[in-house]
Amino acid sequence: MTGLPMQMPRDGMSAYAYFLTVKQPTIEDLKGMMFLEASGQGLYDGLAALTDKEEAQQILARNGREERAHAHRLRRAIRILTGEIVEVPAPQDNPYHGALGFDALTPEVLEGLVGAEFDGETLYNIWADGVGNDDAARLLRQNGREERRHGDRMRKVMSLLRE
Repeated sequence: MTGLPMQMPRDGMSAYAYFLTVKQPTIEDLKGMMFLEASGQGLYDGLAALTDKEEAQQILARNGREERAHAHRLRRAIRILTGEIVEVPAPQDNPYHGALGFDALTPEVLEGLVGAEFDGETLYNIWADGVGNDDAARLLRQNGREERRHGDRMRKVMSLLRE
């Protein structure tokens, strides 16, 4: 696979909103989510560049690396479900890649990310229930657990930035 599936939204925010409506993911949904998750590394790296607090930078960078790991788990789930070998997109091949234009780590931006990460936990658990394969469901649930941790870490970043 070299590109985003045709029916997927063309920007990350629209994709996020779309995925929240999906209760039983198709393979195309899983592929689209793989693109969105892969873009998380760029998002978090961009956010890390907005602060000079080293601990906050490290937390944001860790979340970004784990978002990319979520994309790799989705790749594995697709392989389990279909036998198809897909590749996690490189940043230059991913229309969702980027920091979404944030120019400051405001409380509103951080709260929005906390909410999005917690939404991710819920979404992955719903998808795991609907995917119809125990091994793929295990990978999705692991992503969900990490999304919860990302939200908790974002709260830590909020605390660090208030200091």
